[in-house]
Amino acid sequence: MLESGHAVLFVIAFGSFLGLGVAAPVLPFMALEMGIAASLVPLILLIEPLLVAVFAPGLGRMSDRLGRRPVLLALLAAAPLSYLLLAVTEGLVLFLASRILAGLAHSAFGIVQAALADSTRADRRVRAMALANLAYSLAFAAGALLTVLVLPGDRAEPRAAIILALLVSALSLAVAGLIFRPARIAPAQDGGLDRGLASPGSMARPVYPLLALLGLVSFAYAAMDTSIGVWTVQRLAWGAGEFAGVFVAGGLAAALSQVALLTPAAAERETTLARLGIAALASGLMILVVAENGFFVYLAALFMGAGMAVAMSALQALLSRSLPGAVQGGGLGLSQAVIGLAWVIGPGWASLTLAYFGPNWPFLGGAVILLVALAGLSRRPFALWRSPPAAQPGATP
Repeated sequence: MLESGHAVLFVIAFGSFLGLGVAAPVLPFMALEMGIAASLVPLILLIEPLLVAVFAPGLGRMSDRLGRRPVLLALLAAAPLSYLLLAVTEGLVLFLASRILAGLAHSAFGIVQAALADSTRADRRVRAMALANLAYSLAFAAGALLTVLVLPGDRAEPRAAIILALLVSALSLAVAGLIFRPARIAPAQDGGLDRGLASPGSMARPVYPLLALLGLVSFAYAAMDTSIGVWTVQRLAWGAGEFAGVFVAGGLAAALSQVALLTPAAAERETTLARLGIAALASGLMILVVAENGFFVYLAALFMGAGMAVAMSALQALLSRSLPGAVQGGGLGLSQAVIGLAWVIGPGWASLTLAYFGPNWPFLGGAVILLVALAGLSRRPFALWRSPPAAQPGATP
């Protein structure tokens, strides 16, 4: 059963990401309709994660100092504004401006994770990260399902989905303003670690390998995510409504996997869970390489959704357990920056491989990268993660 504070954060995160889930399936098609070359679509979509990479660490540290509530509300307010610009755009300029605002709004995810960590024991931190990711996955699946209903095949105007995203994100902001009251942020227990977010040389030893793994997993997934829309058009002649079904399948698989992580059986098994998640994600990418019809695309989506959900929740839980309470916002914001940077580099690499080597290369290359990450999890230094710091004083179960 969820604590009341966790339930509130779950509702806020779900409402915010629901708008993103509604809009995401139609963005590649809107870009193509504007005359943007297919090989450039992944590059256009990288603006949002680039903004996350730039601003998430500073915004996280700001929430450590000023409190979670004011920073989170300000970022949530950027989402409806971004959809408003998308709804009225007729050209590239407003489309790009909407992606900038979306990047600011997406930076709220690290603050949601930090707010959950503030009120969760260290040995249950995987539960907190899974809860945040569950809200993200359910919202994407529900949002994509709404898009399927709004856009049956390719017969409807994609802007209808954008208007729906605007409405749900505005409602999420209103709910957050009314009910969100964050837990107290624990005082710093280690001055060196507190300074570590500003002075990398003093950061805890396990943090950098964890950030590297988060980056590799995110890179492989980002290359796939920002190229699979174009791939389905070129390979299967799908429309926006059909493609949204892939988001539904992946989101539901991710949600079911994250529900499993909420159980006591997942506690203290983060490294094993990370290995399983990375292996499943790599398997899904290889299925895409050989896919010839919609059945295999949906099967790949199931593997990739479940694998990404488990791997990211486990790695983020390990990272959170490596940081004291007073720098959860900054540390998890830094992880969002690494993930955002991977979502910048991954689509760029996908764009190049699409243009010069063929549509399957983003998937094949991602699978190879994930095998490297999987090998990294077996190296001796990573055993340090199995003995994380004790729970912070004042945290609740």
